[in-house]
Amino acid sequence: MRYQERMTEIGQTVRVHLQEPFRRDYGTWQPDAETFLTDLGGAVAGGAAGWCLHNGSNRHAADGEPRRSFGLSPERGPSLERLDEVERAVLDAMAQELPRQERPAAPRHATAAERAGPRAPASASRPAQAPARDHR
Repeated sequence: MRYQERMTEIGQTVRVHLQEPFRRDYGTWQPDAETFLTDLGGAVAGGAAGWCLHNGSNRHAADGEPRRSFGLSPERGPSLERLDEVERAVLDAMAQELPRQERPAAPRHATAAERAGPRAPASASRPAQAPARDHR
């Protein structure tokens, strides 16, 4: 059964953040803008809490350059200026497309009382008691 269906079935729907799915200059595969946008579209359609356009240093270069996100010193300049052409294309497309996409409604979370279920009232033969505490 799929995650969302099962969570809805048990009344515990929680949105998840899709963080760092893949990035450029990490391995031999270089995702293109369409790949990032397809992944983002799936996150939106699935009701994700968030999605990450993951980027970072170049693992193929001895010095790790260009370090597109991890070097935040003033000498490196603003992070957005260090993105490569594909990452910039993704941001441009996101700015155009995301405001138009239909987003799933936020899930309604069960209250603590609903999750606990019905409780029998306390009676004279079985008074309600607070849990014992160890005060050592």
